[in-house]
Amino acid sequence: MISNGLSDVIDCGAYIGANSIQMEENLITYTDNKLDNIARSMFFSNPSQGNMNGVPSTYLVKVQQNDNTFQNISIANLQIGDVVEAASIATFDTEFTRTQTEKWVYTGSLNELITYTTASVMNINNLNVSAWFHRIDYTSGSGLLPTNKLILVENSGSVSFKNVSELEIGYTIFNSATEFSQITQISREWYSGSITVLDIEPTDVFIAGTDSNEIMHNTIIVHNKQT
Repeated sequence: MISNGLSDVIDCGAYIGANSIQMEENLITYTDNKLDNIARSMFFSNPSQGNMNGVPSTYLVKVQQNDNTFQNISIANLQIGDVVEAASIATFDTEFTRTQTEKWVYTGSLNELITYTTASVMNINNLNVSAWFHRIDYTSGSGLLPTNKLILVENSGSVSFKNVSELEIGYTIFNSATEFSQITQISREWYSGSITVLDIEPTDVFIAGTDSNEIMHNTIIVHNKQT
């Protein structure tokens, strides 16, 4: 902050961020002298990302029925109070904040890492967005995800939650408790459509997608913690 005719400078801290795409001249377009949304990420760091922690809304969720079996339900038909299949992760505390989640590391056996549990849907927030997403191709499918979504991955013997923007080719991702895939390609893709942000409790880890999902072929384990 600069005041008093440039005589006083107050340090208010610093922020460093990376644009989601590289400068691409063919994407720099205007409508009525206003820069189109598709190009804004090239000029402004992290634009309109506050609510971009959802997953594209074309996937199925396993919902518990009255007879305790599970049925695949479209995310569009999910209701508050539904009991869904969720994941419990060894040494991972369900009360972790997002910051604690990003610092959590597991180095034990993968066979003992994940067990299935249930969680109740506490909140559903459907949003229409137009933004750059990451296309994650892996050995058993593909996922379209926002930059700051937390994905469970393994690399060099350590398991952790990584922001999608931090993923690298070769990382192992978890499709289920016993099935894994390796990331083979990472690219950027402009996505216009609906995303769904879920709050499930007591656990915050759920399985997004199914084999019949148009956007995610096969499942992927993601974290829904927002703050």
